[in-house]
Amino acid sequence: MPFLEVENLLIRFGGLKALNNVSFQVEENSTYSIIGPNGAGKTTLFNCISGIYKPDEGRIIFKGEDITGCKPHKIARKGIARTFQNIELFSHMTTLDNLLLGRHCQMNTNILNSAFFTRKVVREEVANREVVERIIDFLDLQSARNQLVANLPFGTRRLVELGRALALEPQLLLLDEPSAGMNLEEKGDLMIWIQDIKEDFGITILLIEHNMKLVMDVSDRVLALNYGEKITEGLPSEVQHNREVLKAYLGEEDTVA
Repeated sequence: MPFLEVENLLIRFGGLKALNNVSFQVEENSTYSIIGPNGAGKTTLFNCISGIYKPDEGRIIFKGEDITGCKPHKIARKGIARTFQNIELFSHMTTLDNLLLGRHCQMNTNILNSAFFTRKVVREEVANREVVERIIDFLDLQSARNQLVANLPFGTRRLVELGRALALEPQLLLLDEPSAGMNLEEKGDLMIWIQDIKEDFGITILLIEHNMKLVMDVSDRVLALNYGEKITEGLPSEVQHNREVLKAYLGEEDTVA
């Protein structure tokens, strides 16, 4: 059984089909990348999977359960976390506090217990901070730990958002253009972190990315979209040399890689 299965997904905005009959399967503990030019429907697809949009037709199956149209907070509780193309952090909170917010789905105490700071609350707070501190160490965010996010370089903010998604302890991680705004060194580190997240954490990764070197280096399979429709799917080397993919990116029908 596929870990994630998208079946004949269609969503319209007015008369425009942002996604049209898109289907694919993602195997557990793999990195599956989605590529395509701007406006291809990549982020719309992520918004459907994470519950921000409800598709007009089709189904999204996660671990055998139909999650089509579920609310975002319910999707998160089922073990799906994501980052955003435009960074969505609380700029006037510290890195540590932003990462702790990613633990909200793991918190079981109620308002009364929290008000009196009971032993249960203390134990939970300690456990959550231990998880967050491990993520800070993993992403080399020690120097940013107590800094306000607003004061951090753009590439570091990307890592904070990645850390917040990891704090949820997801089984499926959606990364929407995680290398955007990073320099070459940061992109190289990101490639290693993505591989470690899959191999060491056992997290399945669904990746949207324009950096083709990153895609080719980390992906097990690649899906190419254009104008909301599936062009092709396959191994990275197969997709990279596909004539329709080259045409979508370069606009030249006879381009040969």
